[in-house]
Amino acid sequence: MTTARQYSRIVNRIGDLWGNCEYTRLYLQSLLLDRRGGRKGLPPNVRQEIEVLQQYYFEHLSGLPALLWNAIPLAVPTIPEKAFPPIMHRNEIEIQPL
Repeated sequence: MTTARQYSRIVNRIGDLWGNCEYTRLYLQSLLLDRRGGRKGLPPNVRQEIEVLQQYYFEHLSGLPALLWNAIPLAVPTIPEKAFPPIMHRNEIEIQPL
């Protein structure tokens, strides 16, 4: 809950990526690892929440072996701005004739 209150954009981003294991793995990893050096980092309580969430995702949702889950890409990975296209509103649905 601390992360949601202090960093809603992080929680929203996790929610957007949640259905894609690789993007979720990479994003959670990017929050916890300093690839650029010298960054201040997240407050300890926020970091702990993200670590717990990362562990939960790995154990219950990823289906990946630890070797793959913990792999760190050599190059900074590209995570798309939006993992899934936006959901259309009811008045935007096209109905094709049979």
